[in-house]
Amino acid sequence: RELKRLGEELLASGLVAGLDATDYVRKPLDWAPTPDHPLRPWFDEATIQANLDVLLANQQDDGGWAITWPPISPGCELEWRGWVTLGALQTLRANGRLGE
Repeated sequence: RELKRLGEELLASGLVAGLDATDYVRKPLDWAPTPDHPLRPWFDEATIQANLDVLLANQQDDGGWAITWPPISPGCELEWRGWVTLGALQTLRANGRLGE
């Protein structure tokens, strides 16, 4: 019952960013990165697939992903870029999209 309330509140709150949003935002795959995540039922399959497509499209030539917020230093950017890349790869693998 509480999860239902939280899911409804999450969607109504405006805390889930759209496909084109940038900066320090959280998109559907940030809230529910895996198919078995408790919040996944609150996102329709078309939304998840579209977000996976965007995630794949944002991979850079060197294989990594850029951070989407202004870094406070070059070192911070490099460190967070590694975390963002690892998260992207884990999300893609969990959703059967790694290697496409």
